[in-house]
Amino acid sequence: MDGTVLPPMPKLNLHVDKDQIEPKDIITAWLYKLQSCFNERKFDRLKESFIRECWWRDMLGLSWDFTTKQGFDKISAYLHRSDVILTDLKPETGGLKPFLVEWAGDTWLQSAFSFHTKFGKGQGFLKMVNQPSGEWKAWTVFTELSQLHYQEDLERERIRNNVFSLYGTPETYGDKHKLPVLIIGAGQAGISLAARLKSMGVETLVVDRHARVGDSWRLRYDTVTLNTPTFTDHYPFMKYPENWPEWLNRDQTAEFLEHYSQIMGLNVRLNTTVSSVRRLGSRHEIRVNGPCGEDVLHSEQVVLATGVYSDVPIIPNFNGQETFRGLIYHSIEHQSARHIPDLGNKKVVVIGCSTSGHDIAQDFVKCGAREVCMIQRNPIFSLSRAAWKTIMLGIWNMPGLTTEDADLLSNSIPIPLVRTMSIGLTRIMAENDRMMLDGLTKAGLAVRTGEDGYGLADHQLITGGHYYIDQGASQMIIDGRIKIHRLGAAVTVKVLIAGGSYAGLAVAVNLLDLHQGIPPRMAPEPYPIEDQWPQVRFDVVIVDERDGFFHVVGSPLALADIEYSKQAWVQFKDLKLCKEPNIKVLHGKISHVDCGAKKATMLAHGTDDEVVLEYDYMVTATGLRRVWPVVPQSLTYPEYLMEVQSHIQEARNARHGVLVVGGGAVGIEMAAELKLVMPHTKVMLAHSRDRLLSSEGLTDECKDTSLDLLKEADVETFMGHRLESFTKTEAEDGSAKYHVKFTNGVQVPASMVIMAISNSVPSTNFLPSSAVTSSGHVRIQPNLMLPVDVPNSQFHFCAGDAAEWSGIKRCGGAMNGGYCIAMNIHQKTIENSIGREPQYKELVYIAPMIAMAVGNNAVASNPDSTRSGPEVLKKYFGTDLYLSGCWKWLGLDIPEAERRYPATL
Repeated sequence: MDGTVLPPMPKLNLHVDKDQIEPKDIITAWLYKLQSCFNERKFDRLKESFIRECWWRDMLGLSWDFTTKQGFDKISAYLHRSDVILTDLKPETGGLKPFLVEWAGDTWLQSAFSFHTKFGKGQGFLKMVNQPSGEWKAWTVFTELSQLHYQEDLERERIRNNVFSLYGTPETYGDKHKLPVLIIGAGQAGISLAARLKSMGVETLVVDRHARVGDSWRLRYDTVTLNTPTFTDHYPFMKYPENWPEWLNRDQTAEFLEHYSQIMGLNVRLNTTVSSVRRLGSRHEIRVNGPCGEDVLHSEQVVLATGVYSDVPIIPNFNGQETFRGLIYHSIEHQSARHIPDLGNKKVVVIGCSTSGHDIAQDFVKCGAREVCMIQRNPIFSLSRAAWKTIMLGIWNMPGLTTEDADLLSNSIPIPLVRTMSIGLTRIMAENDRMMLDGLTKAGLAVRTGEDGYGLADHQLITGGHYYIDQGASQMIIDGRIKIHRLGAAVTVKVLIAGGSYAGLAVAVNLLDLHQGIPPRMAPEPYPIEDQWPQVRFDVVIVDERDGFFHVVGSPLALADIEYSKQAWVQFKDLKLCKEPNIKVLHGKISHVDCGAKKATMLAHGTDDEVVLEYDYMVTATGLRRVWPVVPQSLTYPEYLMEVQSHIQEARNARHGVLVVGGGAVGIEMAAELKLVMPHTKVMLAHSRDRLLSSEGLTDECKDTSLDLLKEADVETFMGHRLESFTKTEAEDGSAKYHVKFTNGVQVPASMVIMAISNSVPSTNFLPSSAVTSSGHVRIQPNLMLPVDVPNSQFHFCAGDAAEWSGIKRCGGAMNGGYCIAMNIHQKTIENSIGREPQYKELVYIAPMIAMAVGNNAVASNPDSTRSGPEVLKKYFGTDLYLSGCWKWLGLDIPEAERRYPATL
């Protein structure tokens, strides 16, 4: 949005018994320490009283400016520089007394406090966070000067002279050459400030270009209604009547504003515009134009109170606008749809989809237009009044809290933190409004929910738009009475993914996000959807030989632990992703691809039926064809369960032990997992070389460490033993037995021999020969597209083990490749639609490395270092050989069955 890196939220957990917390004592003790530091001017002693992610916001309490400091070093420096000393620090009573807050799973202490300075009285606000040690430390501190010393006398005497006029003559204010404050704008902010200054004895002149106070509202369209309830909009010294509506209309707002200025006796010059402001020494020269012509005013201070939004209309030019026979006008000119003649026979198009667009479209529907359509360019935040009122604005309506209390609480939050907190609040509001948002989305409206890392406050404070607080138009959209058309009509793209494992699912989930108009979930950095981009709809077809996703990384444990094996395979029909209307999974295999024609032939599972699939983009993510028992060979979940259960049962019955042949990563993990799950079973591993992992480009330290961990797991190892033969015999007790013989003459008995020597080959024989190497790997460019000599290469991609690439390709590497492909497909589609130069993601080379689970330990190695131990296992594999880690990275719901798995690691 604006490039700002928003600050993180600290962990707001409670580490002590709630019943033992005395909020007042904790707050008082912290304020006492702060008081001591001010008295002695030794603020460095406060360092241990703040958390690392701490803030101090100051509004005239310690300097004549508004200041926010983040981090203790900056806070300490600010306190040192200030010549103001806070005294008489005391917790407040009333609505903001010390209190333990529990909200949305977070817990913190908060309290307002009072203080004095040499200038007057102040108030502040403190939030504290509980630490794992049990200590309470400051998270945010707020200080503001609330009353100058001399104001106490003014409060007693009051102001006796109230001179005001509403006729905009030069005589409205006495000596125009000695004007203390000039306020430009007689809206709520300008009038409220004038009333405040008057109460402080500061004479003020307000100028406004309109004929009456309140015209800034009075001249808007008839149906305009405030987006904030009355309890958030009270004026100084005068609240709205309690029997007024909660949401004020145009006329109520305008009339109250005018009468308030009269009752407060404010000096207001109307029908007056400001043409220039120039600083002359300690004063300002202000040239104004009014009913009596040009005048020159002089003021010590000038305040701009001209509103958030410009009233200069943005009127684009459209082709054919000159010959259009209908009415074209800007929303600033709209008063009421009832003024449009013959409205029942007219089709109305409203260009723009924020608050005014919704209000005007709703007005046309109510007044009987034949058809109403809103054209949307950017996704918006759409929320109900109830969610807005209770979740975002709730603090102004809490029992026991005055408007002044709520203002103090609100002002105490640093703006960057407001933006961060707004993300969470926005998501809560979206969940509260889920039914409404689902209906709006189904109707074609693109909505934001905070999932892109930005909240409603970002669009209120930074962009100033892109949101609508529902006043009735939302249901009209859902009902179809207001139709939605998105600018740059949606582009529909068909994507065929061969392979539904790590890379294939990563492509699908990220395309799903882009399909829904939100940044991809796996993006490590923000990926804002730009306004001029067309909406892209992705229809995704996944073809896989299996009927589900199999966690290949967990295969060694799946072949040892029956409970884990049930979770390592998840049928596609149980994945929420595959239930999305634009995602389809076909059980079968691709047999042929015509890249030039963009057609693929699929053989459906269990039949010889050929199905031709047309596509715009194709992704090869079929991985390697591995042999048994490196991975199960079954293609359906029931068959798979029978296969692994038979294997596990054979291992459990292995009276004479299990011999794993092969000291690569697969053999090491299979032997270690068997021993871990079946500690009373003798497990052996034989390798033909003197070091494990002999075919891998890894350091000797890594290979030696792997052997040490295998021995620590109580696996008997035979290094430098090449298998010559193994013959099945029958033991004396009638059990199965193998007579295993090695080329060096060593012979060992075993009840089960597992060949972990895998010569895996890519499953890519459906691609043209120009796309693959002699080994069957797919040739790719760094952007994962096929080489340029393949027809339509820019529309064909490959990731994962099937790709010819020197970096990491498996599991995490495959998922990263899938994410890059999704991004690049989107970029290519944008280029094809509007000609924008694509910004492709590219793979980067990573030196050979490995992370391998070995029982209760793991080893991780790269060219620079080798680490091992249980902490390495936890870091790289968690408690389930990274099964839940895959789901988390893919942003998919963990299937319920997986949650029941009793981790054995």
